[in-house]
Order: sequence, then structure tokens, then C-alpha cells
Amino acid sequence: DNFACQVEYSADHYEKETIERFVKTFNDYDFTDNVVSAESFSEIKGLEYRVLNEEIEISKYDGNEKEIDIPDTIDGKKVTSIRSYAFADSYDLTSITIPDSVTSIGQGAFANCKSLTSITVPDSVTSIKEGTFNDCESLTSITIPDSVTSIGIFAFRDCDNLTSVTIPDSVTSIGSEAFYNTPWLDNK
Repeated sequence: DNFACQVEYSADHYEKETIERFVKTFNDYDFTDNVVSAESFSEIKGLEYRVLNEEIEISKYDGNEKEIDIPDTIDGKKVTSIRSYAFADSYDLTSITIPDSVTSIGQGAFANCKSLTSITVPDSVTSIKEGTFNDCESLTSITIPDSVTSIGIFAFRDCDNLTSVTIPDSVTSIGSEAFYNTPWLDNK
């Protein structure tokens, strides 16, 4: 009630232009690096995304496609990141193409994608974070690009059919249990 009275009081005492300028300033203000204006959350082809500093972050997948091709731009803005757990538990997803514009993939981004058989990590990514592909039981091979320097803990844990892994010399850090319970590690 107090807030409604204050807004009503303000509206009676300020010109409409002043209020519109305040609202525009408030909506455009970046309170932290991760807060965005209300209109920046959108959806395209089951991909939910948001605008962060004029770049696109894929924030969630809420669709039923088996194959996804993430575009390199949306609304003229470059897609640069995939948020943590964005595709987690997408059981029917079999293949995903990530564009070279993506530089960051969040932890657990593809965790528990039980049917995922094909994914290519682009050369623009510098790390495979914690649990990124954890429990992707249909994944059979992965080639880590030369741009990657670290692989986080549990990154490929419980990938029951992972038999082929290519790790470049650029990788200087591999987290504990990164390949735990994979045929590839068991055969080492």
C-alpha cells in the first residue's frame, strides 16, 4: 500500500516526461554485471537466451528437438556463452552444434543428456568446466580443442560409452574424477 501511494503521489507531482525518463534510466541501468533489462529474456527454437553487455548467453533449453544448431548471432548480437546447466537433463537431445563465437560453457551445461552422441567443442572455448558432460551416457568420443587449457572435476564422469578422448598438449590441468567411470579411462 505504501509503495502504491508513493507511486500515485509521484505521478501526481511529476510531469509524465520525467517519469518516463526515470523508468528508461532504471530499465537501462546495469545494477551488476549479470542483471539485464526485462526485454532481454527471449526464446528462439526452444533456446532461452538473454543479452549481457550486448552479447547473447544461452540460458536454457526447453524444447524437444533431437538436434540443435546454436546460431552464432541472435538479433544481430554474437552468441558468446552457454549458461551453467542450460541443457542439463535434455534426455532426447542427440546432437548439438556450438558456434565458434561461444567462448564460455558453464558447469554442468550438458549434464545428464542421456542421448547425446555428438558434440563439437569449438576452438574458442578455453576450459571444460565442472561436470559439463557428466552422465552423458551415449557420448562415445570427444575431441578437446587446442584452445582448452583445463578440464574441470567430473567433466566427463559417468559417460558410460566414452571410448575415445583426444586431449591436446594445451591442457595443463585436469580435475579429479574428470573421466571417472568411462571406458576410455578404464582402458588406460
